[in-house]
Amino acid sequence: MESDQALLTYGWANATENRWQTAMAAWQYLQQSSVGLFSLQASYGLAYAFSQQDNLGQAFYALQNTSTQIDSNLVALDAFAETVQQDNFFTHYDQQWPQALDDLKLGFFAPSQSFDAKYLLAMRLQADTILADISEKQDRVIQLDSLLSERQATYDQRLQSLSLRNAKAHIQQTQTYIDEINLLITQANSFEEQLALTKKMTSKDISKQLSRLDSANKRHTRLAADTTRKRPLKASYKERLLRIEGMLTWQLMDDFIAQQWQHKQLLKQAQNSLIEAKAQYEKLQAITQNKDAFGLQRAQFSDLNQALDVQVQAANNVYEHATNALIYQLLSLIDARKTQLQAQGVNTRLAMLRIQDLQQQGGL
Repeated sequence: MESDQALLTYGWANATENRWQTAMAAWQYLQQSSVGLFSLQASYGLAYAFSQQDNLGQAFYALQNTSTQIDSNLVALDAFAETVQQDNFFTHYDQQWPQALDDLKLGFFAPSQSFDAKYLLAMRLQADTILADISEKQDRVIQLDSLLSERQATYDQRLQSLSLRNAKAHIQQTQTYIDEINLLITQANSFEEQLALTKKMTSKDISKQLSRLDSANKRHTRLAADTTRKRPLKASYKERLLRIEGMLTWQLMDDFIAQQWQHKQLLKQAQNSLIEAKAQYEKLQAITQNKDAFGLQRAQFSDLNQALDVQVQAANNVYEHATNALIYQLLSLIDARKTQLQAQGVNTRLAMLRIQDLQQQGGL
Protein backbone atom coordinates (compact mmCIF):
# COMPACT_ATOMS: atom_id res chain seq x y z
CA MET A 1 0.00 0.00 0.00
CA GLU A 2 2.88 2.35 0.75
CA SER A 3 4.31 1.70 -2.73
CA ASP A 4 0.92 2.52 -4.33
CA GLN A 5 0.76 5.78 -2.43
CA ALA A 6 4.33 6.61 -3.43
CA LEU A 7 3.61 5.84 -7.09
CA LEU A 8 0.46 8.01 -7.05
CA THR A 9 2.40 10.87 -5.47
CA TYR A 10 5.22 10.39 -8.00
CA GLY A 11 2.72 10.79 -10.84
CA TRP A 12 1.31 14.06 -9.47
CA ALA A 13 4.82 15.41 -8.86
CA ASN A 14 5.68 14.88 -12.53
CA ALA A 15 2.31 16.33 -13.61
CA THR A 16 3.00 19.59 -11.77
CA GLU A 17 6.15 19.94 -13.88
CA ASN A 18 4.29 19.04 -17.08
CA ARG A 19 6.16 15.75 -17.48
CA TRP A 20 2.96 14.15 -18.67
CA GLN A 21 4.37 10.98 -20.20
CA THR A 22 6.19 10.05 -17.01
CA ALA A 23 3.16 10.88 -14.85
CA MET A 24 0.78 8.97 -17.12
CA ALA A 25 3.05 5.93 -17.20
CA ALA A 26 3.01 5.80 -13.38
CA TRP A 27 -0.77 6.21 -13.25
CA GLN A 28 -1.43 3.62 -15.97
CA TYR A 29 0.70 1.08 -14.14
CA LEU A 30 -1.10 1.88 -10.89
CA GLN A 31 -4.52 1.63 -12.57
CA GLN A 32 -3.73 -1.87 -13.86
CA SER A 33 -1.91 -3.29 -10.84
CA SER A 34 -3.78 -1.76 -7.92
CA VAL A 35 -7.35 -2.00 -6.64
CA GLY A 36 -9.56 0.32 -4.69
CA LEU A 37 -8.80 3.93 -3.91
CA PHE A 38 -5.37 4.13 -5.58
CA SER A 39 -6.63 2.67 -8.86
CA LEU A 40 -9.49 5.16 -8.75
CA GLN A 41 -7.18 8.09 -8.13
CA ALA A 42 -4.91 6.91 -10.91
CA SER A 43 -7.86 6.91 -13.33
CA TYR A 44 -8.74 10.40 -12.21
CA GLY A 45 -5.12 11.49 -12.76
CA LEU A 46 -5.13 10.06 -16.29
CA ALA A 47 -8.30 12.00 -17.11
CA TYR A 48 -6.68 15.17 -15.84
CA ALA A 49 -3.50 14.53 -17.86
CA PHE A 50 -5.44 13.90 -21.09
CA SER A 51 -7.49 17.06 -20.59
CA GLN A 52 -4.36 19.15 -19.96
CA GLN A 53 -2.96 17.88 -23.27
CA ASP A 54 -6.22 18.73 -25.09
CA ASN A 55 -6.94 15.03 -25.67
CA LEU A 56 -10.60 15.39 -24.73
CA GLY A 57 -11.68 12.02 -26.10
CA GLN A 58 -9.21 10.08 -23.97
CA ALA A 59 -10.01 12.34 -21.03
CA PHE A 60 -13.72 11.54 -21.39
CA TYR A 61 -13.09 7.78 -21.46
CA ALA A 62 -10.77 8.07 -18.45
CA LEU A 63 -13.47 9.95 -16.55
CA GLN A 64 -16.01 7.35 -17.61
CA ASN A 65 -13.74 4.63 -16.23
CA THR A 66 -13.38 6.67 -13.04
CA SER A 67 -17.16 6.96 -12.69
CA THR A 68 -17.54 3.19 -13.14
CA GLN A 69 -14.91 2.55 -10.48
CA ILE A 70 -16.66 4.97 -8.11
CA ASP A 71 -19.94 3.09 -8.52
CA SER A 72 -18.19 -0.24 -7.95
CA ASN A 73 -16.49 1.12 -4.84
CA LEU A 74 -19.81 2.38 -3.45
CA VAL A 75 -21.39 -1.06 -3.94
CA ALA A 76 -18.38 -2.71 -2.28
CA LEU A 77 -18.59 -0.29 0.66
CA ASP A 78 -22.29 -1.07 1.18
CA ALA A 79 -21.57 -4.81 1.18
CA PHE A 80 -18.65 -4.31 3.55
CA ALA A 81 -20.84 -2.28 5.91
CA GLU A 82 -23.26 -5.22 6.17
CA THR A 83 -20.39 -7.62 6.86
CA VAL A 84 -18.98 -5.33 9.56
CA GLN A 85 -22.23 -5.50 11.53
CA GLN A 86 -22.12 -9.29 11.79
CA ASP A 87 -21.34 -10.51 15.31
CA ASN A 88 -18.21 -12.48 14.44
CA PHE A 89 -16.65 -10.00 12.00
CA PHE A 90 -13.99 -8.71 14.40
CA THR A 91 -13.13 -12.25 15.49
CA HIS A 92 -11.78 -12.99 11.99
CA TYR A 93 -11.62 -9.52 10.45
CA ASP A 94 -8.36 -10.24 8.58
CA GLN A 95 -10.12 -12.94 6.56
CA GLN A 96 -13.16 -10.80 5.78
CA TRP A 97 -11.57 -7.43 5.01
CA PRO A 98 -11.61 -6.79 1.23
CA GLN A 99 -8.21 -6.16 -0.30
CA ALA A 100 -9.63 -3.19 -2.22
CA LEU A 101 -10.27 -1.46 1.12
CA ASP A 102 -6.85 -2.01 2.66
CA ASP A 103 -6.34 1.76 2.82
CA LEU A 104 -9.45 1.93 5.02
CA LYS A 105 -7.89 -0.65 7.35
CA LEU A 106 -4.80 1.52 7.68
CA GLY A 107 -6.90 4.46 8.82
CA PHE A 108 -8.99 2.26 11.11
CA PHE A 109 -5.96 0.95 12.99
CA ALA A 110 -4.23 4.33 13.26
CA PRO A 111 -4.54 5.15 17.00
CA SER A 112 -5.88 8.50 18.17
CA GLN A 113 -6.75 10.12 21.48
CA SER A 114 -10.40 9.06 21.16
CA PHE A 115 -10.06 5.65 19.49
CA ASP A 116 -7.62 2.74 19.54
CA ALA A 117 -8.76 -0.29 17.55
CA LYS A 118 -5.99 -2.60 18.78
CA TYR A 119 -6.82 -1.85 22.42
CA LEU A 120 -10.53 -2.48 21.88
CA LEU A 121 -9.80 -5.73 20.03
CA ALA A 122 -7.61 -6.85 22.95
CA MET A 123 -10.41 -6.00 25.42
CA ARG A 124 -12.90 -7.90 23.27
CA LEU A 125 -10.65 -10.96 23.06
CA GLN A 126 -10.03 -10.92 26.82
CA ALA A 127 -13.76 -10.68 27.52
CA ASP A 128 -14.42 -13.56 25.10
CA THR A 129 -11.78 -15.67 26.88
CA ILE A 130 -13.36 -14.89 30.26
CA LEU A 131 -16.81 -15.85 28.93
CA ALA A 132 -15.44 -19.18 27.67
CA ASP A 133 -13.85 -19.86 31.08
CA ILE A 134 -17.09 -18.99 32.88
CA SER A 135 -19.02 -21.26 30.52
CA GLU A 136 -16.75 -24.17 31.49
CA LYS A 137 -17.36 -23.41 35.18
CA GLN A 138 -21.12 -23.29 34.62
CA ASP A 139 -20.96 -26.66 32.85
CA ARG A 140 -19.01 -28.04 35.82
CA VAL A 141 -21.65 -26.73 38.25
CA ILE A 142 -24.35 -28.42 36.17
CA GLN A 143 -22.40 -31.70 36.34
CA LEU A 144 -21.96 -31.37 40.11
CA ASP A 145 -25.65 -30.59 40.53
CA SER A 146 -26.50 -33.70 38.53
CA LEU A 147 -24.20 -35.83 40.70
CA LEU A 148 -25.78 -34.32 43.80
CA SER A 149 -29.24 -35.25 42.50
CA GLU A 150 -28.06 -38.84 41.98
CA ARG A 151 -26.63 -38.93 45.50
CA GLN A 152 -29.86 -37.55 46.90
CA ALA A 153 -31.92 -40.17 45.07
CA THR A 154 -29.70 -42.94 46.50
CA TYR A 155 -29.88 -41.31 49.93
CA ASP A 156 -33.69 -41.18 49.81
CA GLN A 157 -33.86 -44.84 48.81
CA ARG A 158 -31.67 -45.80 51.74
CA LEU A 159 -33.82 -43.79 54.12
CA GLN A 160 -36.92 -45.55 52.87
CA SER A 161 -35.31 -48.95 53.48
CA LEU A 162 -34.06 -47.92 56.93
CA SER A 163 -36.52 -49.05 59.62
CA LEU A 164 -35.53 -47.26 62.82
CA ARG A 165 -38.81 -48.21 64.48
CA ASN A 166 -37.67 -51.86 64.69
CA ALA A 167 -34.21 -50.77 65.79
CA LYS A 168 -35.69 -48.76 68.66
CA ALA A 169 -37.80 -51.73 69.77
CA HIS A 170 -34.75 -54.03 69.72
CA ILE A 171 -32.72 -51.55 71.77
CA GLN A 172 -35.49 -51.26 74.35
CA GLN A 173 -35.92 -55.04 74.57
CA THR A 174 -32.19 -55.55 74.99
CA GLN A 175 -32.04 -52.90 77.71
CA THR A 176 -34.95 -54.52 79.50
CA TYR A 177 -33.25 -57.93 79.34
CA ILE A 178 -29.95 -56.53 80.65
CA ASP A 179 -31.78 -54.77 83.49
CA GLU A 180 -33.62 -57.98 84.41
CA ILE A 181 -30.41 -60.03 84.50
CA ASN A 182 -28.65 -57.36 86.56
CA LEU A 183 -31.55 -57.30 88.98
CA LEU A 184 -31.48 -61.09 89.31
CA ILE A 185 -27.74 -61.06 89.93
CA THR A 186 -28.10 -58.33 92.56
CA GLN A 187 -31.05 -59.87 94.37
CA ALA A 188 -30.06 -63.58 94.08
CA ASN A 189 -29.63 -64.28 97.84
CA SER A 190 -31.73 -67.39 98.51
CA PHE A 191 -31.07 -70.82 97.05
CA GLU A 192 -34.18 -70.67 94.91
CA GLU A 193 -33.24 -67.25 93.51
CA GLN A 194 -29.68 -68.35 92.79
CA LEU A 195 -30.96 -71.52 91.13
CA ALA A 196 -33.34 -69.50 88.94
CA LEU A 197 -30.48 -67.17 87.98
CA THR A 198 -28.15 -70.06 87.26
CA LYS A 199 -30.68 -71.55 84.90
CA LYS A 200 -30.69 -68.27 82.91
CA MET A 201 -26.88 -68.17 82.81
CA THR A 202 -26.18 -71.82 82.02
CA SER A 203 -24.79 -73.26 78.79
CA LYS A 204 -26.87 -74.46 75.87
CA ASP A 205 -26.30 -78.12 76.70
CA ILE A 206 -27.55 -77.74 80.29
CA SER A 207 -30.48 -75.66 79.02
CA LYS A 208 -31.46 -78.47 76.69
CA GLN A 209 -31.25 -81.00 79.54
CA LEU A 210 -33.38 -78.77 81.77
CA SER A 211 -35.91 -78.40 78.96
CA ARG A 212 -36.12 -82.21 78.52
CA LEU A 213 -36.45 -82.65 82.28
CA ASP A 214 -39.29 -80.14 82.39
CA SER A 215 -41.08 -81.96 79.54
CA ALA A 216 -40.59 -85.29 81.36
CA ASN A 217 -42.05 -83.89 84.61
CA LYS A 218 -45.06 -82.54 82.80
CA ARG A 219 -45.60 -85.89 81.13
CA HIS A 220 -45.32 -87.72 84.42
CA THR A 221 -47.84 -85.35 86.01
CA ARG A 222 -50.26 -85.87 83.14
CA LEU A 223 -49.94 -89.67 83.30
CA ALA A 224 -50.28 -89.72 87.07
CA ALA A 225 -53.53 -87.77 86.83
CA ASP A 226 -54.96 -90.19 84.26
CA THR A 227 -57.50 -92.35 86.14
CA THR A 228 -58.23 -94.49 83.14
CA ARG A 229 -54.84 -96.19 83.22
CA LYS A 230 -54.99 -99.92 84.02
CA ARG A 231 -51.56 -99.97 85.57
CA PRO A 232 -50.28 -97.31 87.96
CA LEU A 233 -46.99 -95.52 87.25
CA LYS A 234 -43.92 -97.06 88.77
CA ALA A 235 -42.40 -95.11 91.63
CA SER A 236 -38.99 -95.61 90.05
CA TYR A 237 -40.04 -93.27 87.15
CA LYS A 238 -40.53 -90.34 89.51
CA GLU A 239 -37.41 -91.24 91.50
CA ARG A 240 -35.34 -91.25 88.33
CA LEU A 241 -36.64 -87.78 87.44
CA LEU A 242 -35.78 -86.51 90.92
CA ARG A 243 -32.25 -87.92 90.64
CA ILE A 244 -31.71 -86.21 87.31
CA GLU A 245 -33.09 -82.94 88.72
CA GLY A 246 -30.77 -83.23 91.68
CA MET A 247 -27.74 -83.88 89.53
CA LEU A 248 -28.54 -80.89 87.29
CA THR A 249 -29.17 -78.68 90.32
CA TRP A 250 -25.86 -79.70 91.88
CA GLN A 251 -24.05 -79.01 88.59
CA LEU A 252 -25.73 -75.61 88.23
CA MET A 253 -24.99 -74.47 91.78
CA ASP A 254 -21.43 -75.77 91.58
CA ASP A 255 -20.66 -73.26 88.74
CA PHE A 256 -22.77 -70.44 90.19
CA ILE A 257 -19.98 -68.21 91.51
CA ALA A 258 -17.84 -68.48 88.36
CA GLN A 259 -20.80 -67.95 86.07
CA GLN A 260 -22.05 -65.00 88.14
CA TRP A 261 -18.73 -63.13 87.78
CA GLN A 262 -18.44 -64.00 84.08
CA HIS A 263 -21.97 -62.79 83.39
CA LYS A 264 -21.35 -59.54 85.24
CA GLN A 265 -18.43 -58.85 82.89
CA LEU A 266 -20.45 -59.83 79.85
CA LEU A 267 -23.32 -57.61 80.98
CA LYS A 268 -20.94 -54.65 81.28
CA GLN A 269 -19.74 -55.24 77.72
CA ALA A 270 -23.32 -55.63 76.55
CA GLN A 271 -24.31 -52.39 78.26
CA ASN A 272 -21.41 -50.50 76.63
CA SER A 273 -22.32 -51.91 73.21
CA LEU A 274 -25.93 -50.93 73.82
CA ILE A 275 -24.88 -47.36 74.68
CA GLU A 276 -22.97 -47.18 71.38
CA ALA A 277 -25.99 -48.59 69.55
CA LYS A 278 -28.20 -45.93 71.15
CA ALA A 279 -25.80 -43.17 70.05
CA GLN A 280 -25.77 -44.54 66.51
CA TYR A 281 -29.54 -44.79 66.58
CA GLU A 282 -29.82 -41.13 67.61
CA LYS A 283 -27.54 -40.10 64.74
CA LEU A 284 -29.63 -42.07 62.28
CA GLN A 285 -32.77 -40.61 63.78
CA ALA A 286 -31.40 -37.09 63.28
CA ILE A 287 -30.59 -37.94 59.65
CA THR A 288 -34.08 -39.22 58.96
CA GLN A 289 -35.59 -36.08 60.51
CA ASN A 290 -33.44 -33.85 58.29
CA LYS A 291 -35.78 -33.40 55.32
CA ASP A 292 -33.24 -31.47 53.27
CA ALA A 293 -29.84 -33.00 53.91
CA PHE A 294 -28.47 -31.57 50.65
CA GLY A 295 -29.89 -28.07 51.10
CA LEU A 296 -26.54 -26.51 52.08
CA GLN A 297 -24.78 -27.84 48.98
CA ARG A 298 -27.63 -26.72 46.74
CA ALA A 299 -27.49 -23.27 48.33
CA GLN A 300 -23.75 -23.16 47.60
CA PHE A 301 -24.40 -24.11 43.96
CA SER A 302 -27.06 -21.39 43.77
CA ASP A 303 -24.65 -18.78 45.16
CA LEU A 304 -21.96 -19.91 42.74
CA ASN A 305 -24.34 -19.66 39.79
CA GLN A 306 -25.38 -16.18 40.84
CA ALA A 307 -21.73 -15.10 41.11
CA LEU A 308 -21.00 -16.58 37.67
CA ASP A 309 -24.05 -14.78 36.22
CA VAL A 310 -22.69 -11.48 37.55
CA GLN A 311 -19.31 -12.22 35.93
CA VAL A 312 -21.03 -13.14 32.66
CA GLN A 313 -22.92 -9.86 32.67
CA ALA A 314 -19.75 -7.87 33.33
CA ALA A 315 -17.80 -9.70 30.61
CA ASN A 316 -20.69 -9.30 28.16
CA ASN A 317 -20.79 -5.57 28.88
CA VAL A 318 -17.08 -5.24 28.08
CA TYR A 319 -17.45 -7.42 24.97
CA GLU A 320 -20.45 -5.49 23.66
CA HIS A 321 -18.92 -2.10 24.47
CA ALA A 322 -15.73 -2.93 22.58
CA THR A 323 -17.61 -4.47 19.65
CA ASN A 324 -20.02 -1.55 19.35
CA ALA A 325 -17.18 0.97 19.49
CA LEU A 326 -15.29 -0.91 16.75
CA ILE A 327 -18.40 -1.18 14.55
CA TYR A 328 -19.30 2.49 15.04
CA GLN A 329 -15.81 3.68 14.14
CA LEU A 330 -15.53 1.47 11.07
CA LEU A 331 -19.01 2.40 9.83
CA SER A 332 -18.09 6.05 10.31
CA LEU A 333 -15.02 5.58 8.10
CA ILE A 334 -17.13 3.75 5.52
CA ASP A 335 -19.72 6.55 5.53
CA ALA A 336 -16.98 9.16 5.19
CA ARG A 337 -15.48 7.27 2.26
CA LYS A 338 -18.90 6.94 0.62
CA THR A 339 -19.53 10.68 1.03
CA GLN A 340 -16.14 11.41 -0.51
CA LEU A 341 -16.76 9.05 -3.44
CA GLN A 342 -20.27 10.34 -4.03
CA ALA A 343 -18.93 13.90 -4.22
CA GLN A 344 -16.15 12.73 -6.51
CA GLY A 345 -18.71 10.90 -8.64
CA VAL A 346 -20.74 14.09 -9.03
CA ASN A 347 -17.62 16.06 -9.98
CA THR A 348 -16.59 13.34 -12.43
CA ARG A 349 -19.94 13.43 -14.20
CA LEU A 350 -19.83 17.23 -14.33
CA ALA A 351 -16.37 17.02 -15.85
CA MET A 352 -17.66 14.56 -18.43
CA LEU A 353 -20.48 16.97 -19.33
CA ARG A 354 -18.00 19.85 -19.75
CA ILE A 355 -15.85 17.75 -22.05
CA GLN A 356 -18.89 16.86 -24.11
CA ASP A 357 -19.78 20.56 -24.31
CA LEU A 358 -16.23 21.42 -25.41
CA GLN A 359 -16.28 18.67 -28.03
CA GLN A 360 -19.58 19.96 -29.41
CA GLN A 361 -18.25 23.50 -29.51
CA GLY A 362 -15.12 22.33 -31.29
CA GLY A 363 -17.27 20.48 -33.80
CA LEU A 364 -19.23 23.64 -34.47
